[in-house]
Amino acid sequence: MAFTKTKKQYVNILEGKENIKIPDILEKYPKGIHLTGASVIKAKKGDCSAFTFEEEPNIFFFGGKVFTDTLKEWIAEKGGIINVNNELATDKPLIDIVACVSKDGNTYYDFNIE
Repeated sequence: MAFTKTKKQYVNILEGKENIKIPDILEKYPKGIHLTGASVIKAKKGDCSAFTFEEEPNIFFFGGKVFTDTLKEWIAEKGGIINVNNELATDKPLIDIVACVSKDGNTYYDFNIE
């Protein structure tokens, strides 16, 4: 996957939207959210992911390592980010975000797909 395509997709799904933090999503939507778009973003410290969701179309959130690794797997399986976004826009899978604590006491976020 070329990052030029990802950059273009990044602009498309995040342009004009505001960022929300995952803890705020957990508080606001304890029963989960429906994903509608995704992007992998190349950053100085490594790749990260961003997602849009049905409940608040003008909002996006950045995913941590678990979200990013899973998105990269989806991209490989589906043949590209455009295909992933087409599927998310059509299926709008419900995800349940779960706060977890690592062995060294750091909080990270995992998710289950319903």
